Amino acid sequence: MSKVRKVVTPAFPASAKACYRPRQTFRSAVQQMISYAVTDGVLGGRSARLWRNIARCAAELIALLALFYSPIPLLCVLALEVYFAFRLDWHDIRKARLGTWTARMAYSLLVPWIVAWYQTVGSVTKKNRPNRQNFA
Repeated sequence: MSKVRKVVTPAFPASAKACYRPRQTFRSAVQQMISYAVTDGVLGGRSARLWRNIARCAAELIALLALFYSPIPLLCVLALEVYFAFRLDWHDIRKARLGTWTARMAYSLLVPWIVAWYQTVGSVTKKNRPNRQNFA
């Protein structure tokens, strides 16, 4: 037993479990990403994330332009986007509906554009959006 536990007893039951079930919709996930990107831009942080997402946008544009010559670059970009969309929770999403897969893929394709645009907007305007949940 640690020194802290000897002095202070926990304020929660010993076998308590926290149940976290995020119920984000596509819209709320996009709004949250916009909020994070604007804040990053205002604070001037996470520039590596900005440049990484700008590179993803450029790769998508180049792949679309190269489609006149070959579909291979677009297939490579789509394979990379599938990896980004499903790599973290592959086991949880295997049983999901087609709509969930579609929303996840669309979100993965939109993230670099959202981050690049709104982080740039935040860095230029230096105006942070208020957090909606703080309004009563």
